[in-house]
Amino acid sequence: MGYLALTNVCPRGGSLDEESCQTSVHSALSDFLDKNPSVDMSNLSDDNLWVLTTYYLGHEAFNLIQIDIGQSFESKQVGLSERMARLRGMRDYIEAEISTQLNALRSNTSDQSTKALQTIMNTAIKNTFHVFEVEI
Repeated sequence: MGYLALTNVCPRGGSLDEESCQTSVHSALSDFLDKNPSVDMSNLSDDNLWVLTTYYLGHEAFNLIQIDIGQSFESKQVGLSERMARLRGMRDYIEAEISTQLNALRSNTSDQSTKALQTIMNTAIKNTFHVFEVEI
């Protein structure tokens, strides 16, 4: 499944966006397998696929935020431990935000499109910036 499936989900290339997508897929699979070590990856349930989607969108949204604010966030006079705590808080918020939105989407069978998933991720990023703007 590995590389072949990854190339079908993520674009090839070396841009930050393309690398972010690949990293997010790997991280989502890693998180999923850590929490479900006995799962049969060739026979995933609908619930499993929603969990994987949640993990992927969470990682991807967080990666995009880091790409967007990385240098400005690092240039501020904030110690490493404080910076890491803030990033951890942002990541936790993003994961909760995406999980909530995906649960709502899942119950709405009329629009489960790629565009709906993109909207969820964009909304989570926007809300994260709104909630954490003072810290950024």
